[in-house]
Amino acid sequence: MGAIEVMRALNDGGVKTRHPLEAVIWTNEEGNHFGIGTLGSGVAAGSLGTEILQTKDEQGLSLADWLRRYGQNPSQLTDARIPHGALAAYLELHIEQGPNLYETKVPIGVVQGIVGIKRWNCVVTGFANHAGTTPMNRRKDALAAASKDVLAVRDVVRAEEGSQVGNVGYVKVAPGAINVIPGRAEFPVELRDLDAAKVDRMWEHIQQRFAEVDKAENVETRCNLLDHSEPAHADANLQTAIREAAKSLGLATTDLPSLAGQDAQEIARIAPMAMIFVPSKDGISHSPKEFTSWQDVSNGTEVLYRSILLLDGQLDRK
Repeated sequence: MGAIEVMRALNDGGVKTRHPLEAVIWTNEEGNHFGIGTLGSGVAAGSLGTEILQTKDEQGLSLADWLRRYGQNPSQLTDARIPHGALAAYLELHIEQGPNLYETKVPIGVVQGIVGIKRWNCVVTGFANHAGTTPMNRRKDALAAASKDVLAVRDVVRAEEGSQVGNVGYVKVAPGAINVIPGRAEFPVELRDLDAAKVDRMWEHIQQRFAEVDKAENVETRCNLLDHSEPAHADANLQTAIREAAKSLGLATTDLPSLAGQDAQEIARIAPMAMIFVPSKDGISHSPKEFTSWQDVSNGTEVLYRSILLLDGQLDRK
């Protein structure tokens, strides 16, 4: 809506830009359908191709099936690609999704970059046996081991300096009976940071901790990589334009990373990218309690408007 308002304001003011402007709504950024995040922007940037067409959802329907339902032609998927160099710049206005701006009362965040994300699926294999007749010192308890693994992830991530984060979102246990020792436990691990090397270093330490738990609990843990997105750094010239636009309005700014994945992360592969953050109350997002004031929405949209005008005059028309 901010992008549309910028275009309307330019039209109302009779302002003609040197560059054509385009507003876009990307499909399935969150990846809730098919488990593929930033799907629309990934196709546009060329990082996703025809290999995703046969990916099936929980109903057994493929992405190709859904495209046909929407009146689209799956064979034309790659026609949606935007050539490298076709865009002079890409700007995205977004709530922070974290507490920094709200708590410091800074109205505008200049995004340094978007964190890299790596996700693994881990399975702990023990031995399911009768919980009443198996001595405690002879158990191969997959859930007990997985519990230690979950805490190991947290400990390793906390041991690093910086804004990195790690998460284990669930544990699936089998066979799941009250009087049976769990023989299998499955859980995901997600690590995020703007420094890809730090993510790899944390994962190496986590694997070492998992090996120690395996030995202590007499189980085996195996993990495989599920998803991987590289960090995307914002363009310095675009960041400068955002700061200047905010300054012209008397709005303070701060530089900060996006700890959430964004469509801008994909477009950074093919064009200079930057993001404008505005506060979200208490840092809450993806919740019915998510809230950003109209004043903050207005501030962000005005900064977007002025940033576009600054960049339109600076960027190479070609």
